[in-house]
Amino acid sequence: MARLLNWRARVGRAVPGLVADERGVGVPTAVFVSSIVFLLGATWAQIGVHDVQLSSYERCREQTLNAAEAGINAAMSELTIDSAYAGGTGTLAAKTGEYDIEVTPINTGDPDDLRRQIVATGYAPSRTSPNPCVRRLEAEVDLETTDGFDFALFAGAGTVTGDNHLTVNGDLYSTDGITLYNNSDVQGDVVSPKFVTTNNNSLIAGDVRAGENVTLNNSATTVQGSVFAGGACAVNAHVVGNVQAGGSISVGSSGRVDGSLAPNSPPPPVRVETLPTFTWNSSNYSPTPSTWSSTTAFYTDWSAKALTGIPFNGHHRITSSLPMSFDVKWKMDADVTIVSDGKISLNKEVTNAGSDTLNLVIISTSEEGIEMSGNVTIADSIHVLLFAPNGPVVFRNLKHFTGAVYGESVDVDQNFTLTWARPEAPGFSWTTSTDVHHRVIVRVLREMVVPAT
Repeated sequence: MARLLNWRARVGRAVPGLVADERGVGVPTAVFVSSIVFLLGATWAQIGVHDVQLSSYERCREQTLNAAEAGINAAMSELTIDSAYAGGTGTLAAKTGEYDIEVTPINTGDPDDLRRQIVATGYAPSRTSPNPCVRRLEAEVDLETTDGFDFALFAGAGTVTGDNHLTVNGDLYSTDGITLYNNSDVQGDVVSPKFVTTNNNSLIAGDVRAGENVTLNNSATTVQGSVFAGGACAVNAHVVGNVQAGGSISVGSSGRVDGSLAPNSPPPPVRVETLPTFTWNSSNYSPTPSTWSSTTAFYTDWSAKALTGIPFNGHHRITSSLPMSFDVKWKMDADVTIVSDGKISLNKEVTNAGSDTLNLVIISTSEEGIEMSGNVTIADSIHVLLFAPNGPVVFRNLKHFTGAVYGESVDVDQNFTLTWARPEAPGFSWTTSTDVHHRVIVRVLREMVVPAT
């Protein structure tokens, strides 16, 4: 080792700089490292540009699909009121896409065949943009006529408010929104062009459809169908089906959705339905109806039968605006129709004196509407229609009956049970242009290839 060190020292003295001088080595090293860094930066920049382009393309395709879906939904909404609807154009609310719609009968040779083909073409960001994204969807649908009392509870101008332990075996509709409180059980759909809100421990066996926001509260609440919101949807409950919303979808810590989530994808608009119109025509009834100018005279006749156990029947028009209260237990042995210009209250049990199914039609044109209070039970073999086009239908305390409730608004107290049945009632007309006349059933939905241009 000593010799080696001495040799390096002698060589260094003989040839200065040959061993110890390393000046100039750093320059090529720096150039080499800089080249590597530059090449890596250029590579990553190319990758970044590619990713941005790919992300922009995928976003454009997604927006185009949303536009085409909105076109299908808009067509189905129009077909609910007009089976002759042939198509149109539209723009998404967020201005992220546009669509064209074409609707044609599947069987052009049969005007009674209500099957339709819907073709919707979506464009993003617009059909006039340079090189727009284009996607096309096709749907084959059936139209089913629905004129009639299709809902169990229907509020034509106000809200449906249900208190604790509401049970409805049928569908609910309200123009101004629906709020279901604790322990509500709806064996059907819940529909409103405004909002739908549920509280604790609610069960909805069908779908929830709202034109605006949907709020599902509490992990003990279950929607066994799907949820469609025109606005945002907040899920803190269990949804067995899918959730589709025109806005955002938030699933809370206690929320669960078994199906798919489709935010920012507007579902079919909820059509604003209206109450049917009723016209009194004595020729619609048999036997010939009775007309009463005095509420007191009618009450005297009815109560005399009720107090002595004689069944009440027939069709009655009360032209007085004074209120009428059915405050004694009574029975029916044939159909009963009561049309009054005053408020009507039902406070006692109604029974069927026979074995046939009967119809009880109660109509109030008063702004005070109809009230059912007390522990009222009406026999299931009596199908009831409560109709108050100008006022509320109000329920207080225990109720149990079969039929339908149609009012300007519906206010349901706790422990209420209604099983839907379509009542037989003449004099009603569903002729308003905004009314829903068809239910749209989708048989086929698929994406079509857009021909190259």
